[in-house]
Amino acid sequence: MKYRELIQFNPIDEIIKFEKLENEDYRTNVVKNFVCSETFESYTIPTICKHLDFSRPVETKGIQIVGNYGTGKSHLMSLFSIIAEDEKYLDLLQNEKAKDALGKIAGKYLVHRFEIGSNKDLWTIVAWEIDKALDEWGIDYSLSDDKTPDSYATKIAKMMAKFEEKYPNKGFLLVIDEMLSFLKGHATPAALNTDLQVLQALGHQSDRTHFRMVFGVQELIYQSTEFQFEKDMLSHVSDRYENLTILKTDVQFIAQERLLKKNEQQKSTISDHLGKFRNLFPDMDNDFDTYVNLFPVHPSYFENFQEIRIGKSQREVLKVLSEKFAKMLDQDVPDEEPGIISYDSYWDDMKRNTDLMAIPDVRRVSDIMTIVDQKIDNNFTGGRASQKPLAHRIANALAVKILQADLAKTNGATAETLTRDLCPVDDMCEGYDDLVELAVKPAADNIVQATIGEYLERNDINDEYHLRIEGGVNYEQKIKDYASQMDDSTKDHYFFQFLAKVLPVEDETYRNGFLIWPHHIVWKSRMCTRAGYIFMGNPAAKSTTHPRRHFYIYFMPIFDAAAMAHDNEEDGVFFLLNELSDKFKETVSYYGAALQLENGADSAQKPKYETFRKRFFKECCEVFDREFYDKTNVEYNGSAQPMRTMVGFGTGQAKIDAVSSIVSVIMEPHFDHENPEYPSFSLLSQPLADDNRKNILSSARSVISKPQNANSNGIAILHGLGLWKDGRLSTSDSQYARSIKAMLDAAGGKVVNRSEILEAFYVEGNEFLSKDFHIEADLEFIVLSAMAAQGELEIVLNNSSRINASTIDMVTRLNDNDYYEFKSVCPPKGINLAVVKELMLALIEEDRTNRLGEASTYADLAIAARDISKRAVKMASEIRNGYTFAGAEILSPSEGNSYYSRFTALAGMCDQIPNYNNEAKLRNITWTVDNVRSKLVDDKGKLDEFEKKFADMEKFQAIISYLKQAQQLAMCDKPLMMKLIQGMQKLSSIIDMNDTDRTAYLRELEQIKGDYADWYLARYTAAHITEMENATKLDILSSKKYQVCEDVINANFLNMVMFTQWKNKIGQLKPANSLVTRENILISPFQDGFNPTVQSGLKPNVNALKTELDDIFADIEQQFHDALDDPSVDRNKQYLNEPEKVLIKQFSEGKIELDHTYARQLVEVIQKLNHSFERVEISFDEIVHSFSRPMTKQAAMDAFEQLILSKTSGMRPEDVRIIIKQ
Repeated sequence: MKYRELIQFNPIDEIIKFEKLENEDYRTNVVKNFVCSETFESYTIPTICKHLDFSRPVETKGIQIVGNYGTGKSHLMSLFSIIAEDEKYLDLLQNEKAKDALGKIAGKYLVHRFEIGSNKDLWTIVAWEIDKALDEWGIDYSLSDDKTPDSYATKIAKMMAKFEEKYPNKGFLLVIDEMLSFLKGHATPAALNTDLQVLQALGHQSDRTHFRMVFGVQELIYQSTEFQFEKDMLSHVSDRYENLTILKTDVQFIAQERLLKKNEQQKSTISDHLGKFRNLFPDMDNDFDTYVNLFPVHPSYFENFQEIRIGKSQREVLKVLSEKFAKMLDQDVPDEEPGIISYDSYWDDMKRNTDLMAIPDVRRVSDIMTIVDQKIDNNFTGGRASQKPLAHRIANALAVKILQADLAKTNGATAETLTRDLCPVDDMCEGYDDLVELAVKPAADNIVQATIGEYLERNDINDEYHLRIEGGVNYEQKIKDYASQMDDSTKDHYFFQFLAKVLPVEDETYRNGFLIWPHHIVWKSRMCTRAGYIFMGNPAAKSTTHPRRHFYIYFMPIFDAAAMAHDNEEDGVFFLLNELSDKFKETVSYYGAALQLENGADSAQKPKYETFRKRFFKECCEVFDREFYDKTNVEYNGSAQPMRTMVGFGTGQAKIDAVSSIVSVIMEPHFDHENPEYPSFSLLSQPLADDNRKNILSSARSVISKPQNANSNGIAILHGLGLWKDGRLSTSDSQYARSIKAMLDAAGGKVVNRSEILEAFYVEGNEFLSKDFHIEADLEFIVLSAMAAQGELEIVLNNSSRINASTIDMVTRLNDNDYYEFKSVCPPKGINLAVVKELMLALIEEDRTNRLGEASTYADLAIAARDISKRAVKMASEIRNGYTFAGAEILSPSEGNSYYSRFTALAGMCDQIPNYNNEAKLRNITWTVDNVRSKLVDDKGKLDEFEKKFADMEKFQAIISYLKQAQQLAMCDKPLMMKLIQGMQKLSSIIDMNDTDRTAYLRELEQIKGDYADWYLARYTAAHITEMENATKLDILSSKKYQVCEDVINANFLNMVMFTQWKNKIGQLKPANSLVTRENILISPFQDGFNPTVQSGLKPNVNALKTELDDIFADIEQQFHDALDDPSVDRNKQYLNEPEKVLIKQFSEGKIELDHTYARQLVEVIQKLNHSFERVEISFDEIVHSFSRPMTKQAAMDAFEQLILSKTSGMRPEDVRIIIKQ
């Protein structure tokens, strides 16, 4: 089957030339052969016509047509300009939508076209071309002759005024091609700026007159890199033009419809043919119709063709393809491969074109390709011979690819894209992945190997294969080859060098030739650093490393497996990095190889290797930064954990800081075990380290010399050594000072030599430690200095100078070697000025050690001492058996006895001081500074404090008395009572409070007192009635019903229990006293006889009591009627006199009321009638007693009956009247 049978070939064998458009037949063919893509008919042509239709009152612009060589750009501009010039050509157009759009401009213009190619400036060329057109059209006007200073736009406007006089119904269409090439030839600031102004003016006038400007370019001029220095002017030009780009799909459509037109039968045949290869090429399978429609051209051909940025003569893609098709029409379509034209074939077309070969970039690529082709022919032999055709295709494709950008950018293609774009077939491959891995990639790699990477290589970053334009020595390949030959130990060596840079380890190595560095980490609990080493590699060299240090950090090898073995060490932490990725290991090998080759290279080659060394170092850093924390394991005593999970790890740290922080946490227990008595400098804001040690320890010596000028760092050091107590220098709590004192005591007043105090740790480094606690010599010397300042010893320096209490300022002027080269220490001689000074400051608050010859000094000391002694004796007497205040124990007997002893001892010292009344006697003082401070500072301070506190306690007497009384009245409110109790309980700790705490406590008690007053007032108010309520109460007590109830209260036939209870309730209603206010309650907690504990509960409601009295009265009235209606009293009515009979009859008949007038009379009559009745009263207590246990219904009835029988024994049942008595 021939290609001819599968396509209807209509060649495009020439490009459109504007000068040929004057030929009628040529114009006809241009219009008839124009193929409209969907973009053309729906967007491009309608947009052109919109801006060329000068009859529409809308903004219009000039038009810029963008399309590479051979894309139909000139054809498009010719089409619409021909129809705009003569409407008769409209009917020749094959596309109806395009015909409708172009109909609006058909015949509306006079057109002048030209291709620009002069070296004159743009205005000169445009003016000359317009003048030619005007002359041809019979218009007497010349733009070239207009020498006025008017703008370009104004000059065009004047020209159009003349044009419209001659042709009022026509427009002037100016069409220019090859504009971009022209502007690039003028790409100097001055020339380009002028040309762009002309373009702007032409576009500007395309909106204001019948003038229209159209020009064609290969790419948008605004995006061209050569013009970016004029980007502001380019922006102004862009505003005046509509930009229309011919897309790759447009070119494909033209090729499909003109060159490769097919009927349905042909498409079916092609589908059957290509269908055999769909499984090999995913792109073909996903876009199968496009492959069928464009057959025999690969769709990517157009894209790759258009991306070439150089050349012209053979860049017309449609013309090139036409020539190819003409040669292959009578060739057979292969059965075993797709048989399609891919972009690699264009390289052969380029080689045959002499114009292209004259271009330097193309010529350079051709030179390289000659060598590559030769290498392929020479090396693809034997088993590789079958790869040779594919290898040449790959090389050709890469030649095209590298010309799609500047050669320096080494544009290339991956094995995957080569497989998709070349569509190779191999019998051994069953799918796309096989083609990539088994055919294309091996062939490309073999080309790299054949050229030794000098002319073709693979980019490790993006996996693209590309030509190497520089040719010759491939330094990168040499580096990789060298790396492949390095043994594992050498690779580890360079890995360690990289590691030292990237961590970084900044100190000098311990010794030249050894990858060992001194290092310090923080001993966190002691706020200082410990010295150790960082080893890069196996710890075998540890035994020869001196001096021994406190810890060892090992970074283990990642290549040499044998060197990875190691034993556990109690002072060693191992960082295992062998899980770093193969990518990192490969790249760090390249780094090492580049470094080695750079070191051995001559001056010409050294910069080449340096470039690669820096590149590989950067790549190593990028991978290492991603992997270090996650791929590193930290091992200690055989247990390993991922670095990121270790205690001490924190984000945002430098790598070496993260390492140090982790090791610091791990080694903390070891440091504590190694030196448990080492001082803790917890008050330091930053750890004591090598870089700050000298300054910080100098601060401590300054504090010793002048305690009044104390500083935070100095205090922190002294505090850590136990030499700072209660804001002053003291040796009493320092174990280091006690050890020295013990040595002095053991020496019996003789000297203690330096050799007894210090021992050499590392002589070469002048490192000495104390023999007792193994602290550094400079710290031990601070202990000695503090003791000297306290008058406890003298330090004899190597030059025989002595440091004692009177020369203590010498410690601030010593050399570093004095701390470990002093001779000895010994007890102080003569007057202990430190003690005497302390006595004076404590007693008379003045240092008179320079006035020891004056009698007044001793007199003042004696007066002050006697005064303190007198006060101490008095206080000791008061507190000897404890101290109680306001019922609260302030000092327990044991505490009182303890302070009694202290104050007695204070008085004893003060009693001795008057005896030391001259210089000779001062020599006999045996007290130490700490002795003096203990008594005259600490104990005297406590005496002052007790005296002040006891005086202040009197302020609490009144309020405590008040709160105790309030406590008794608040027993019914548990929370308030507890607040009162708890508030007063703190009284016992008042002796330990400072002024601020006592003031706060007093405020707290005042608050509790206020809370009580608020509570008491609320209770009082709740228990009393208002004046209005009291008025209501008085009204009730003066009412008739109340008077009747009072009149009959003692009648024996009435049950007055309810009334009695009612009286009790109304009796509770008492009016509030206006004198009971919060202010008065704060004076006295008990007011108006009101006790909330007794008078608790809600007071009765006065209105409810009024209603209740009505009910009680009604009940009493009914009892009167019941008594008169009782059948038992009828027999006695005959004994009444006539007035009495009338009285009860009128009452019974309701003719008289139960009121004050008749109440007593009725009571007397009814009692007379009931004279034989027996009144039996049963109390509630008796009822409760009878029902004192749970009972059944019957048992309860029996018990009640038994109670009544016992109360009515011997009485006639009909005479018994039972009354329940409250």
